[in-house]
Amino acid sequence: MKEKKLNHAIKCLLAAAGIQILTLGYNVFMNLQARAHMTSLISQDPTQYGTVALPSLFDVSAVFAAFIVIAVHFVIQDLRKGKGWAWVGGMTVFVLSIASFAFPVALYGLICLLDERVRNDYIAELDIAL
Repeated sequence: MKEKKLNHAIKCLLAAAGIQILTLGYNVFMNLQARAHMTSLISQDPTQYGTVALPSLFDVSAVFAAFIVIAVHFVIQDLRKGKGWAWVGGMTVFVLSIASFAFPVALYGLICLLDERVRNDYIAELDIAL
């Protein structure tokens, strides 16, 4: 049963990373749309809009998505090896993903990682007394 919960958590980590990548793609698409719209407005009446700064293509959301994807790679690798830090890292990824479109996946992944059998093995490896 522990292996099943752990496999579910790993699948949720992959899904959360995928959702972050899709969110990044949508963000870039919307920023491109905004840039095109602002450029057309400026070209119609340059005196009214003057020098308006165009939105950047990549912003904090791009860094956040990259962080999640890179973290998921290392967390999954070491969760399979039974490393305690990976359990903490997996929970961190899920908690950070709760505030995004990955909410259902992140919540289920947290539940899987906090399952008593899974939690006890990783806490024992971390040598934490609870």
